[in-house]
Amino acid sequence: MLEFHRLLTGNVQPESVGSLYVSRQTPDDFRRLKGWSVTPLILLFACGDKRQADPVTPSGSSTVVVAPEAAVVEPSRIALRAGGKPPVKTTTPIGRAQLTKLATLELAGLTPRVRKLDDAFLDLEYTLALPIVVGVTVQPCLRCIPMQLDKWRAETDALRVTVPPELRDRSEGTSFEVTSSALGGAIVVATYQLASVPGPFDQAVTVYFNDGVNQLRIIARSVGKDGDVERRELEQLALAVLDRYAQSW
Repeated sequence: MLEFHRLLTGNVQPESVGSLYVSRQTPDDFRRLKGWSVTPLILLFACGDKRQADPVTPSGSSTVVVAPEAAVVEPSRIALRAGGKPPVKTTTPIGRAQLTKLATLELAGLTPRVRKLDDAFLDLEYTLALPIVVGVTVQPCLRCIPMQLDKWRAETDALRVTVPPELRDRSEGTSFEVTSSALGGAIVVATYQLASVPGPFDQAVTVYFNDGVNQLRIIARSVGKDGDVERRELEQLALAVLDRYAQSW
C-alpha cells in the first residue's frame, strides 16, 4: 500500500501495480489518473483485504437446514427390461423354422397367444397382470425404411394404422407422436398415441426396428381406463419385448 501511495503522490515512477499496468507518467498525468480511476482502485484494495465476518448464531438456538424436496418417482410395475446389447444383425429373410422358434419365446410375466404363423410371418399377442396387451409381428422386410427419425416422420400418416379406425380422423382430444429411442446404441423408432375425452380411450406405444433384411413391430397398448397405465410403463415394456426378439431372431 505504501508503494501505491507513492504512485498517487507522484514520488515514484512505477511500471506496474498489481495486475494494472501503468506507464511512466508526469505529475499532471497522475492527477488526472487520481481524479478518474484511482478511487475505485482504492476501494478494491481496501475491500479485498477485508474478511467477511462469519454469521452469528444466537446463543441457545440451533440452525436447521431444510433440503429441497426431491421429486418422487414411483417404481415401474414392469419387471421386464431391455438389455444393453444392440439387435442381432440378420443376413437372410426369416423363414418358418425361425419364426416357429420365436413363437415359443418365453417372457417373464407375459402369457403368449399365437394369432398367425406361416412361412414368412409371425403375429403374437401377450397379456400380463396389468391392463396391457402386447402385439408382436416379425417378418422379412417389405419396405425397410432406414432407421432415421426424419424418414419415419415423413411416414406419419401410414404409421397411424395402429390407431383404432374410429379415432384416426379425430383431432379433438387425441395426440400422435413419432419419436426415437436407443437399444444398445441402435436407433429404434417409436410412436405414442393417446385419445382421451370426449370419446373412447386409447393409449399405446409402438416400437419399430429393421436391419434392412427383417423387421419387428411391437405394440404395447393399455386396455384399461385413462390413468391405469403410465406412458413410461408402455415404453419400457415395448422396448424390452423388442430387445428379446431382436436378440433371438
